[in-house]
Amino acid sequence: MAQRGRNSLRIDLVGFDRNDPAMRALRSGFTLKRRVSELNKIVKHSGEPMLRKMKRGSPVDTGALRNSLGIEKARRKKGPFLISYFVGARTGRYISGGEIKARAGWRLHWAELGTVKHPGRYFMGPAIRYGMPVSKRLIRNGLRNLLRNAAKRLGRGKLGSIIKV
Repeated sequence: MAQRGRNSLRIDLVGFDRNDPAMRALRSGFTLKRRVSELNKIVKHSGEPMLRKMKRGSPVDTGALRNSLGIEKARRKKGPFLISYFVGARTGRYISGGEIKARAGWRLHWAELGTVKHPGRYFMGPAIRYGMPVSKRLIRNGLRNLLRNAAKRLGRGKLGSIIKV
């Protein structure tokens, strides 16, 4: 049985001193609001390949299950500096084209694991296994580009060996 939170990706930026040139460039190159916005974009973008793989592999009868898959900001925050997004099935209602439609996320486990009457079709597990290393790489590249842009804004050019994310 799947466990909530078991397949999570965590990247900690540790070892940065407050006076580190890379962090100083980031602080002086962007406002706090802009830094948070850029980091949110990086993390959200990193989940898109996993989401595409989930949608490609999901069984399609009416399309409701596939349409319920998405990326959204996590509801719970465990710290002041935590940026967290959820990639997977959502439940609830939404409005599309003037109609109220229901998301079918609550049915996902039946499609993934199967029932007595039909076998399961595994598509979430493979998508997660594929998406974790891809997400990690995209986050690293996004952080590297963010630090380089901050350094360019200060007119310092490249930070060189300082940027090893």
